[in-house]
Amino acid sequence: MAHYTAVPTSDDPNEPASARRLSDASSTPIFSFDEKHLYLYGGSRVWTILKWVKDHYRFALPSFCQRSSSTPKNVRSTAYLDALRGYASMFVYFNHVFPSTDPTNWRFIPFVSIMSSGRGMVALFFVISGYALGYSLLQGIYKQDEAHLLNSLASSTFRRFTRLYGSTVLAILIAFVLLRLNLYDGMWDRTLYVDSFFDQLIDVYRDTFYFCNPFAHIHDLDNGLMSRYLPQTWSIPVEYRGSIALFAFCTACAKLSPRTRMAFAWVLIIACYCWQTVYISNFMFGLFIGELSIYRQRHRFMSPLPLSSHPTTQAQPPLSTPTTQPRSLRSKSLHTILLIIGLYLLGQPWAHDSLVFLSQPWPYLKDFARWLWSRDNVHTFWLGWGGFFVVYALENYKTLQTPLLWRFSQYLGEISFGIYLMHVPFGLGIKRIYLDVWMVEYLGDGNVGQFLVFLVTTAIVFTAADYFTMLDNTVVAFARWMQGRLFVAWPARF
Repeated sequence: MAHYTAVPTSDDPNEPASARRLSDASSTPIFSFDEKHLYLYGGSRVWTILKWVKDHYRFALPSFCQRSSSTPKNVRSTAYLDALRGYASMFVYFNHVFPSTDPTNWRFIPFVSIMSSGRGMVALFFVISGYALGYSLLQGIYKQDEAHLLNSLASSTFRRFTRLYGSTVLAILIAFVLLRLNLYDGMWDRTLYVDSFFDQLIDVYRDTFYFCNPFAHIHDLDNGLMSRYLPQTWSIPVEYRGSIALFAFCTACAKLSPRTRMAFAWVLIIACYCWQTVYISNFMFGLFIGELSIYRQRHRFMSPLPLSSHPTTQAQPPLSTPTTQPRSLRSKSLHTILLIIGLYLLGQPWAHDSLVFLSQPWPYLKDFARWLWSRDNVHTFWLGWGGFFVVYALENYKTLQTPLLWRFSQYLGEISFGIYLMHVPFGLGIKRIYLDVWMVEYLGDGNVGQFLVFLVTTAIVFTAADYFTMLDNTVVAFARWMQGRLFVAWPARF
């Protein structure tokens, strides 16, 4: 116990301070504290802080480090598409960060070669997007709910630019930061770094502003409009243009009969192949698959369902339910064969017409494409057909979806956009500048060292993609919030 005496006061201002202290010492109040009590009080505060950190630290970790309290028993009927997009993003990462140009390498074995087919995976992206974007619109069409259809069209068109370009701009800024920290030196252009920080800032601003032009010319599935800081973003303007074309098609054909609308979809698919704008055909492939699926279950979609009148409401795909009619052996065989053909077409060799084996059809397939397009660069012709066959087979034979419903597959689907945007700065950049150098210095250029570099690089890319997904979700929420603030309910007075 410690005792402290306060300095007393006196009514006589002429009395010396020493005299006042001596005369009033006995009557001065004593202030004391217990060190044990202070220790316990401080310890309780520290314990409270530690308990808060314990309860909330998981939210600061990547999602794969967070334990899920429960696993949902039912998933959306289109959950397999999310996983398929995740695997496609992972294969794009393999192709960019661990490339191989040796046609005798094991990665060019048919069906395995899909892991080195970056353009094929982008074509698959577009087919999946055509299905996902058109599903809600088709529901409104089949229910003949004009209000729901108008709300869905307005909402999708209004938010699409922010959804694609907002997250991409954040990714470009992240690449800019890594470039200044010497963790990234560009994908193809190694002259990105500028000594002056201000000049670098002006350069990234100009690059981003030019990239965000939605009216610029694009080159189908070839490298066209892209950011120099993240060259893989060439697919974003193509994705946006294809999305707008799909919305326009749904608007123009909304009041056609289902069979007529599907026939018009195929007319547009063939016309776009003749016009060499196959990315539009890829979106229409996905839309056709979605419409065919709804058409076969139209008795469920024609029944009225309670829908909110709020303009942000969009119908979600129904939860998966067991198939009422079992598939025949003929149907199972047909869809399995279509899946195999689709995977083979998506694994088309890039620089060579030959694979390790089963390479004979490619010269003939490419000759047919050259005859129709009258050009040598025909590598994008069959990729969309491969994506169409894969998605069509998976949609119509549910058993084939089983690997895509696994927990890891669904996780890949959740971070797919993050993998696509983050694998170049965090994967290619860090691997090339640091990991490859450390491997040669300490492990040598052998299989063991390369495998360890692969594991470390993949862990870095997945972690960066996981955190970026949080930013991406924020962009989506912001677009939804902005729509809610700016949209007005009809009828409204102006």
